[in-house]
Order: sequence, then structure tokens, then C-alpha cells
Amino acid sequence: MKGETERFLADATLYMEMFGIITIAWQWLKQATVAKNALLTQNPQGDDLQFYESKVHSMRFYFAYELPKTLGLAVRLLDDELLTIGVENTILV
Repeated sequence: MKGETERFLADATLYMEMFGIITIAWQWLKQATVAKNALLTQNPQGDDLQFYESKVHSMRFYFAYELPKTLGLAVRLLDDELLTIGVENTILV
């Protein structure tokens, strides 16, 4: 950091949202990995089969619908335009 702590603190909510999405994606990936391994090695039947398939499906859903939101957050966080600092001196028209 170059002493620009105010800049990063102003967007703290966006950082938390982005890393929250990434952390949940990581947990879904861990669960789906275990489920896929169980599907390949244990030959589950009935409720167990549905449980493991649902884990994999839920991970795929999260990665398709939720994880892409981080792309937009990253664009905003990497933008050089500082819209969240010094707003109190700006007259909005």
C-alpha cells in the first residue's frame, strides 16, 4: 500500500462481498470434490446417490450464477476513479 488506506476502506463492503463469494465457492468446491469421489468409489444408491449428486449440482449452480458476480466487483475495485472518497465536497446535480 502507498498510504492510500482511505481508498481501500471506502470500498471495504465490496471487498468483503467479493471475498465472501469466493470463500463460499471454495467451500462448495470442497464439498463437490468429496461428493464426486464418493460417486466414483462408493457406488451409492437411493438417498445417498441423490445427496451426492445434489452436492455436485449445487456447486455447479453456484459457480454459474454466483461466482461470476466477482468479475463486476473486481472491475469496480480495480478502477482508478475514486467515487467513494471526497463525496461530501461534491455537489450532485
